[in-house]
Amino acid sequence: NSSSTFNQHLPCFEFPARCFLSCSDGRYLSSNKDGSVQFVKKKDLQCQWRLIPVASEKSDLIIIVIQNCQTQLFLSILNEVRTSEHEGECWHFEKHLGSKYSFKHLDSGKRISADISSKPKKVETSLSKEGDDEIDSKSLWKMELLSGELCFLSCRPGVASAIAKKGTSVKSNTVILGCDESG
Repeated sequence: NSSSTFNQHLPCFEFPARCFLSCSDGRYLSSNKDGSVQFVKKKDLQCQWRLIPVASEKSDLIIIVIQNCQTQLFLSILNEVRTSEHEGECWHFEKHLGSKYSFKHLDSGKRISADISSKPKKVETSLSKEGDDEIDSKSLWKMELLSGELCFLSCRPGVASAIAKKGTSVKSNTVILGCDESG
């Protein structure tokens, strides 16, 4: 299973992570106060989501709840894909090729996906029923982090000194690098 290989190489996220989630045609997942989930072309505050880790007995899985930052509602699939006030819906967060991610519902095994094939102007939220090995592009999401991504860089002491001369700080053989939002 290729996805399990990539799960071992997830970036070290600062949790809870705030992010925008976009589907294959570039539209953003959004939520209204009434709990409906839809896709919009232009990102706004209702497109910001919080990925909150949940303690899990399975150490190889990253389990999260997904909360809309604006409405404070949680992504849910009780009757349909929507948001809810209840924090009970858990998702398995998985990394795939091309810096794409999927969110598999822990209880049902279904994935959140975007059905954009029939009407490009009206994007609907649906659930993918494929197995673990059959991820299609409808179930893959691009994630634009808003809360930062942590990383650790290691290099030889001489390289660290050269980097430090360019305006960063060095403590021992550790270099502290800064970057802007674009990385």
